[in-house]
Amino acid sequence: MLRQLCRKTSTFRHQVRCSAWNFQDTMESTIPDFKGRPNRAGADLQKAKDALPKIVFMTSYEFDLLSKPRTNIVGEYTYQRDSRIKVSELLLKEAPEKLHEIHESNPEVKKFAELKALQNLSEYAGDLLEKQLTNVQRINDFVDSNPVYLLDQPLREEARWNLTEAMDNHTRALVRKELQSWLPKEYQQQRAADLQQVAAFSAEVRRQMLAKIDERAQSFESEIASLSAAEQQAYREILAANVAASKAAIDPTFDITADAISSAKSVDELRAMAHRVSEYNGDERLVAIYEQASKLSGDAAGSALAQQLKAVF
Repeated sequence: MLRQLCRKTSTFRHQVRCSAWNFQDTMESTIPDFKGRPNRAGADLQKAKDALPKIVFMTSYEFDLLSKPRTNIVGEYTYQRDSRIKVSELLLKEAPEKLHEIHESNPEVKKFAELKALQNLSEYAGDLLEKQLTNVQRINDFVDSNPVYLLDQPLREEARWNLTEAMDNHTRALVRKELQSWLPKEYQQQRAADLQQVAAFSAEVRRQMLAKIDERAQSFESEIASLSAAEQQAYREILAANVAASKAAIDPTFDITADAISSAKSVDELRAMAHRVSEYNGDERLVAIYEQASKLSGDAAGSALAQQLKAVF
């Protein structure tokens, strides 16, 4: 490449060759073995890799690009088809009405007025179709383009430079809201309420949900009682399993009651309970677990702290 670069000017060719000659001794192959460090291998190489900082080269909008499947594609095509059908029905319905409203005795004037009415109606239908195509283009822009450019400042810079994990919940909610408002309402998908999350943050709602499950299970008792003894046992086992699965879907820690905590005989068992409660909602059961663990381990200071925490809760 250097030969092609400096073929026309011998002076420049001479300078390039001299420059290459000056820097030829910086090549790795010219460094003697006693001066260079041998390459790492095996466990030494893995240790050096583990010591390097973990760098994530994806920003939040790139996460969005990877996690934007077009899940509502059937709804999109259905909306586009329905929009065209509605425009066609509008033309077929209003065209005779527009023509019927024209009262002109002169045939030429009447013909011109009918053409003008149909032209206005056609332009109105074209505006509706253009609006629908604009909505289609907006959804295509949202899915196929970089969503960071759909945001306004300063959210654009926040989403451009910060990772999803680095953004606080308030900023993340603002970004999500603005991106959702970019989509037309016909394409927006509203998430259903997460029953487990709602139950986790409301003790009253959780109590009502669990009571409703017990009430539903109690309604089957009369049906099970009319069966034979062998069938009753089998159906009661199935009913108990279904009740437990339904309660676990609402509250995975429904079995960690005050009686279960007080009857625990080891600290490891209480530690497992504490992990489950912390992952769910971290309610006042943690104080009871801590108090029971203090009793089992003979920790007087822990028991005193548990009594203070009880007064707070």
